[in-house]
Amino acid sequence: MIDGKAPPEKAWDVVGLGANSVDFVHLLPGYPQPFGSFAKMRIEKQEILCGGQTATAMCACARLGLRAKYAGVTGGAKLAPDFLANLQASIARFNGFAKTGKDLDFHRGERVVEQLFNGDVKEEPGRTNPTMWPLSASGPYYAALVVAGTLDTKGGPKTDTHGRVLDTGDKPIPGLYGVGNCVASASGRAYWAGGATLGPIIAFAYRTAQAASADPGSKA
Repeated sequence: MIDGKAPPEKAWDVVGLGANSVDFVHLLPGYPQPFGSFAKMRIEKQEILCGGQTATAMCACARLGLRAKYAGVTGGAKLAPDFLANLQASIARFNGFAKTGKDLDFHRGERVVEQLFNGDVKEEPGRTNPTMWPLSASGPYYAALVVAGTLDTKGGPKTDTHGRVLDTGDKPIPGLYGVGNCVASASGRAYWAGGATLGPIIAFAYRTAQAASADPGSKA
């Protein structure tokens, strides 16, 4: 009781905090190789899938009957007063690198793997770096907001195979679940391969949602 009144009814069983994303899935005829006929290949099919780890986990919870809510606001971010001047300077600097083929800032195109995943490019006079080409000096330009996030983090709370967060004695904390990059990685200190977060999030989001749905505390 609060001030003689009954506590309000719980609005949500689980709330997910984090960024969503868009995944571009390319279907290839085989696994790319550094050399030979499979060094470069044409994409057979492309799909655009919406979601991200947090959003995927919330959808799984909702499908299992939990009252799930996704919270992913960007806050009050605004462009800095010197944004335009910095943009113009950045474009001019990048275009200079693209013309010479030498990226002095990020060294694009210097590694074989970068050129491998860059794919085929149009042969044009003056192109000396297949990963770079001058941007239009007048635009129009399109931008995306880039904010802090997590990818393949090795930190975070330890969980069991049901997504239950464990305490320092490796005992489940009642009613506390975690899945995705916000918890310790299933691969430990290892990194299996590119996209290694996708399989675990599919498996553990399902298992965690199942466990949370069966948790007596979720119906309280």
